[in-house]
Amino acid sequence: WYQRRVHGDDISRVHARFASEVPCASILGIYRINNPRLATVYGAVRNSMDGEERELWHGTSRGCARNIVLNGFNRTYCGRHGTKFGQGTYFSRLAGYSVRFCDKQQRRQIIFLAKVLVGTWVVGSSDMIEPPYRDETEMQRYDSTTDSLENPAVFCVFRDYQAFPLYLVEFS
Repeated sequence: WYQRRVHGDDISRVHARFASEVPCASILGIYRINNPRLATVYGAVRNSMDGEERELWHGTSRGCARNIVLNGFNRTYCGRHGTKFGQGTYFSRLAGYSVRFCDKQQRRQIIFLAKVLVGTWVVGSSDMIEPPYRDETEMQRYDSTTDSLENPAVFCVFRDYQAFPLYLVEFS
């Protein structure tokens, strides 16, 4: 479900981005995720939404990595590291922030770079089980919550297929 790529501009780009954001880390491997089934479902969700799509980081434990690669991000795991902006799955534009949620007990740690449909966002709060309405008359909700309207660094998404894992970075 994932393949290691020794060469390629995409791997070089991910390597450079992670290395610049977490300079103290030693990159052990970068793997491109290849899951056509997940890509199809993510594409359908993308086609149903308006708004932005971003590449964001998601730190996790080694034990969760296989499940994410095979089945995508699952918000039923929410709350393991808090629910500051809502009860969903968290992503950050800053790898240095996301590595805080990797399993520190393991020498080899895992972080994902994912496509995330952030859409339209609002500042979140810990009691949110879904984003609030942006238009109550039309019953349209915001697509995600965040830490800041003007310069968001952290996003919380509430639908499982609102994010798609692109790369797995293994580091120490």
